[in-house]
Amino acid sequence: MAAMARLWFHLGHRKLAGLEFRRNYPVMIDEKTGFVADLVHVDAAVIIEIDDGYPANRRLAKELAQRDALCHEAGWRILRIWRQELEENLDGCLLQIRYAVESRLIMDR
Repeated sequence: MAAMARLWFHLGHRKLAGLEFRRNYPVMIDEKTGFVADLVHVDAAVIIEIDDGYPANRRLAKELAQRDALCHEAGWRILRIWRQELEENLDGCLLQIRYAVESRLIMDR
């Protein structure tokens, strides 16, 4: 099973601590800028991006850094997980995701 499918199996239908995630979710950073995030927890404003690793292309790396900065300014937290890490340490990735979301939800109380 592909890494993203395995992850969604554990996150979909509130399987991880009752938390609701959305897959392939459109995120609008401002009136003109948006993208489709791999996974999102809307209430906690956490975006989870599954990456193949650090971009070899400097231009792409710069664009991702700029997009991440805009997301942070708009109140989103970006959690980047490498596909290899998902394949080798799914439980650790699930804990990291749960912590990122729950810590944001607690801060909002």
